[in-house]
Amino acid sequence: LLLDNERWKQADVPAEFQDLVDSIADGKIALPEKKPAATEERKPAEVLIVEGHQYAVVGTVLLLIRIILEYCQCVDNIPSVTTDMLTRLTDLLKLIVHYIPVIRAHFEARLPPKQWSMLRHFDHITKDYHDHIAEISAKLVAIMDSLFDKLLSKYEVKAPVPSPCFRNICKQMTKMHEAIFDLLPEEQTQITYHRPQEGNKN
Repeated sequence: LLLDNERWKQADVPAEFQDLVDSIADGKIALPEKKPAATEERKPAEVLIVEGHQYAVVGTVLLLIRIILEYCQCVDNIPSVTTDMLTRLTDLLKLIVHYIPVIRAHFEARLPPKQWSMLRHFDHITKDYHDHIAEISAKLVAIMDSLFDKLLSKYEVKAPVPSPCFRNICKQMTKMHEAIFDLLPEEQTQITYHRPQEGNKN
């Protein structure tokens, strides 16, 4: 809906959005606390400043930044939804990756051949996103590895079969699957479930 209503014109940057970006640069990924209304409100800026660099942005970009921070804030407020928020945020960010090839092709068609080397920036961005997505996938596996290690450390070979330990493991695997199945492509879900834990090549 936001994209459909976007006019794709440079937007003024309200002070609160600049504060959001500044907080990320300072290593704080959270929404700033609401402060009492100042006597003299700060005026919007023409550009967004990210680590000293100026960017002309549209309104949707500003809202995307806030949405991402809201997902991160939600994890702080409700730790039990961390896995769900992580997969949803990953899916949100992959919308960007999805369109990078389209944008790249658009610029390739409009650049003279001698400037095609500039297209490598799109490739770098894509690699960064794919590397990050791989790290998130590895984190999901690591979470389950840690849980399984804890459960298996108490396992004893005795009746009943299946044991409460393995019943619990299957329950946790099912819960994880329910959390990510509707959010990740089927192929990626399968890769996550077939991925061996670190150091285990079996």
